[in-house]
Amino acid sequence: MSQEHEEEHSTQTQIGKPRRTNSPRFNPDENGQPIGKGGDALQSWIGVLAREHIPIWISDFRSADLAQRKERVWTEIATSFTVGESYKKQALKSCADSAKNFRYDLYQAFVRDHIDEEAVWQRPSKVVYNYPTISQDDWETFITYPRSSEFKRLSEQGRKYVERHENWLNMCVKPAGSFKNEECKNITNIIDDFSEQQTQGSFEYMGTDDILTKALGNAEHSDRIRGQFKFVKQSQYFNVAGSYHENAEVLDMKWQLAALERTVQELCAKHSINRETMAEEQTAPTVDQHNSFKASCTLNEKGAEASDSKTMPNASKECHQFLSDLINGGDVLVANGRAYMECVSTDTIHGIP
Repeated sequence: MSQEHEEEHSTQTQIGKPRRTNSPRFNPDENGQPIGKGGDALQSWIGVLAREHIPIWISDFRSADLAQRKERVWTEIATSFTVGESYKKQALKSCADSAKNFRYDLYQAFVRDHIDEEAVWQRPSKVVYNYPTISQDDWETFITYPRSSEFKRLSEQGRKYVERHENWLNMCVKPAGSFKNEECKNITNIIDDFSEQQTQGSFEYMGTDDILTKALGNAEHSDRIRGQFKFVKQSQYFNVAGSYHENAEVLDMKWQLAALERTVQELCAKHSINRETMAEEQTAPTVDQHNSFKASCTLNEKGAEASDSKTMPNASKECHQFLSDLINGGDVLVANGRAYMECVSTDTIHGIP
């Protein structure tokens, strides 16, 4: 094999270990972006290097502890593909994104649903088999952060909807709190004015013509959106996130209404059970429930003038027995009858003593 052919298929890492690769080479465009068929191969290769060289427990790619590892990544990229030094910054940024996505995938697959279990501290068999470079110590350090209060606080914060002009403002401010330049300061003042108008209800927007577009003074480009991640497109943000923001109050009211409806249904069901119980108790009264009844009697004159027959008492009264309806109100007639007075042991009613 010739020396030229050997260079085409073999690369050398920083630590001197040869690495063979079949990745095609490519030349980036004038802006340093990958072009041609080798672009996808390069991105895939960067992902492999991120998994091999960037520890999963490092959440900040700017950490000084990664200086040597980042140089090793760049060396392998430069020796595997025909790239210039101008592409180094973009390549390392892509490596940072790949490492972040890899940590997220591990968390979603093996940690999130088992965060409070003791078994989560042990490397899953799939991790041991597929990613042998992840040691047990690396895994335990990786698990520690998701269990911290700082991670929980950031997770709650990340669930909140943030306007894209707020993201843009955060990008214009240095860590020390000062603006990057005078233009950022001026645009920030304009954004604050529009935000105040929106709070007061005097500013409303439709589609892409929102606060950030108004403040910057020019429309969005066709295939990207400012103030959002690079993979977010206009059709996704303004048709999903925008409508969600505009209808968030309405959705919240619907959720509250649904909760109230469930509460009312539960109360109605409970009240219905109570009514049935009360009705059963009232239709089968005990001796102690005599005060729930009303009765009226009318003296039967014929009964008073009756003979001394032993089969009928000397006097009787027509009686009506009522039951008080405690639920619907009023009285309910439950019985018609006749009351016989001055009955003795030898008297009979309907032939019955």
